[in-house]
Amino acid sequence: MQDIAISVTKKKRSSILLLFIIFPLVFGILSTAFSSKGFAATVRTIEVNQVKGTAYVKRGGGLQSYQATEGMILHEGDHLITTAGSNVVLLTEDRKDEITVSESTELYISTLDKVDAAYKTKLELWAGSAYVKVTKLKKATDEFIVETPSSEFNVRGTHFTLTTNPLTGETRMFVNAGVVQANLRKESSTSGVNIYPTQQVNLYPNDPSTPPQSNVTIMDPAQFVQHASPAIIEALIRNNAQAEQERQEFLEQQKELLEQGNKESVPEGLDLSNNDDLQRLAKNLDNLTNTLVNESVKKGLVTEKDIQGLINQANQQSERKIQLGQQNDLELTAKQQLAQQKLQELERQKQQEQQKKQEEREQQQQQLTNVINQIKEAMQQLEQQNQQAQAEKQKQAVEKYLETLTDEEKERFLKDREKINNKTPVPSPINENDNSGGGNQEPGGHVNPVVIESISPITTIVNWKEEYTLPSIVIAEMSNGTTREVNVSWNETNVDTTMTGVYTFRGTVAGFSGEVILSLIVEVPLDTAVPLEPNQPIRFTGGIILEPDETVDGQEIIMRGTEELPNDNGLILLGNLYWFEVASGDVFDLPVKLSLPIQGGTDLENVGIYLKNFDTPNWESAFFTTDAGNGRIHAEVSLFNRYFGVFEAKTPQIQMSPTEQSNNHLMEFIAEFDLPVELTEEADTLMDQIEIRNSKNEEFLHFETVFLQTQETNEDSGIFKIQLYSVQPSEEYTITIPANMVKSLHGVPNEAYTYSFVTEEVTY
Repeated sequence: MQDIAISVTKKKRSSILLLFIIFPLVFGILSTAFSSKGFAATVRTIEVNQVKGTAYVKRGGGLQSYQATEGMILHEGDHLITTAGSNVVLLTEDRKDEITVSESTELYISTLDKVDAAYKTKLELWAGSAYVKVTKLKKATDEFIVETPSSEFNVRGTHFTLTTNPLTGETRMFVNAGVVQANLRKESSTSGVNIYPTQQVNLYPNDPSTPPQSNVTIMDPAQFVQHASPAIIEALIRNNAQAEQERQEFLEQQKELLEQGNKESVPEGLDLSNNDDLQRLAKNLDNLTNTLVNESVKKGLVTEKDIQGLINQANQQSERKIQLGQQNDLELTAKQQLAQQKLQELERQKQQEQQKKQEEREQQQQQLTNVINQIKEAMQQLEQQNQQAQAEKQKQAVEKYLETLTDEEKERFLKDREKINNKTPVPSPINENDNSGGGNQEPGGHVNPVVIESISPITTIVNWKEEYTLPSIVIAEMSNGTTREVNVSWNETNVDTTMTGVYTFRGTVAGFSGEVILSLIVEVPLDTAVPLEPNQPIRFTGGIILEPDETVDGQEIIMRGTEELPNDNGLILLGNLYWFEVASGDVFDLPVKLSLPIQGGTDLENVGIYLKNFDTPNWESAFFTTDAGNGRIHAEVSLFNRYFGVFEAKTPQIQMSPTEQSNNHLMEFIAEFDLPVELTEEADTLMDQIEIRNSKNEEFLHFETVFLQTQETNEDSGIFKIQLYSVQPSEEYTITIPANMVKSLHGVPNEAYTYSFVTEEVTY
């Protein structure tokens, strides 16, 4: 080697020396690049297996988005976004884990590798919902984690559905098969909890009073469907056979634990202590998919026609068939019912809080818009006044100057001024070194230009036939954190307010790549006559929409408001009361389609449209449909010369106080019932017709009337007290009020009322 080195020329020796210097540097850089995952790391990929609708993929580290197509390969760091009405099915190419990404969902692939033969998968669901099917993890070092902005879910081999709200951070998870450990993100000090088949958990961030352990219940099919999508239901059907097999394995495990007397290892919340409990669990597991699918058809999420073919394929692979029209509700113990009711009440409270915050934000936005409009109007008036004053001042100066000139000088002066006015002006040059535009200057004299970051959408409400001009100036958020008034050009300048509705105008601003959106809402105010046109919807104050059919013929109608409140017969008014009348005073009783916004309310299932004639005391329920996603409720009614509004039916309230004769086995209660019913005047003489049964064995319960509030008290006549004898603690009972005692139930006359309640556990 030494002889060879001597024979090398000086130029070559320099190259070799340079190579020896560069190689360690390159090796060090590569070592650093691989040190985070190790040389044993294997690159894994995810395939876009199916696409319905339009979805986009943003590559890791890139800014450009690409439309997702079947067969596209995704890698760690990629970001998937589905639009409204679309969905995507993803498949890990090595393990065949399947993720069904629902519509309006954002999914980020955080980790996707294989290190020392251990599979590592971490997905981040930023918004929307997904159905996840994970093949069983064989090694303890294998990981499959799904994170939301507030929660983390550790999976061992499972079928589950996950939904997250990006605005509130609230997350809901339902386990179809297997087991998932749920926890709030690491910032929280709470510990995780395991969720098993038929169970669900609701997670609320930044609320230490509701840890994950307190929010685990047997799933509520109605709540599941409310937050699901057609793609989720299809994934549930498609994977039924595999989920069924895993559920059967889970059932065998619980059976073995009970036979061994190892009740401590039985999952909490499933209430398993004997063979009867095991049979109940088995029945729920068998009916789970069938219950959810039928509930989704019942609520209109999917149609039988859409899913029948998929059901036929799934039934060929499964012993327990999915049968449309044959829904078996899940059986719950009294303890499970109580836990589910508590979670439902917590959910209603959270929805009410979110609705209140949303209303406050909208109110603040509207106040800000009003202030901005007032400022702009004042500035425009001031500018116009200044221009007029300047013109008048210049005119007076010219007139005064002309008085000092001879006739010949006046003529020459006027001709010269006319030539100047007719000459095309030359624009002034822009000083590129002028920093008055607000840019940020860096060392060396370089200036970062201030650009428009965003322009908030504008919403304006005007009265029908009221003149309105689109604003010429909008407020822009600048890159340096300030705001600036900028000129806007609209795609359409003609504004027609002779037709009610919501109209969208789009504008452009120089130097801004996005669009300026202005939503103009045209509404008919109260006490204003407006003609009915065939099949032409009319929007009134408060977002009330009336749509007549083709039989109307130009009748003029008026919507009026009223301060009259309904009798307290189990209904809570949400919003205001209104009524329609025909301007001419004629009788007009044709049915129309009515759509009203839902303002508040804790339980959408108990919200409806109610009507009342002027001369009758009772409110009647209309046949309505609820669009929870858009916060509206619809009905086809005859409503002229009748009050109408949106109400929420009260939920029953029961307070029980044990007597001194109670013990740990048989108890006596003084039970006070506050039921949403209006009792008849004869109800106090018919109390012996009330039936109370044990829900489990159908045995009648002995009781005596203690107190009954009648209508003479001018209070809620649905309140009464009875004394219950020989009551089992923590047992479910059903009370039935016969129809001849019920004057009104939620506005419906002579309707029998039935309600289930659970007795308390009292320790002495």
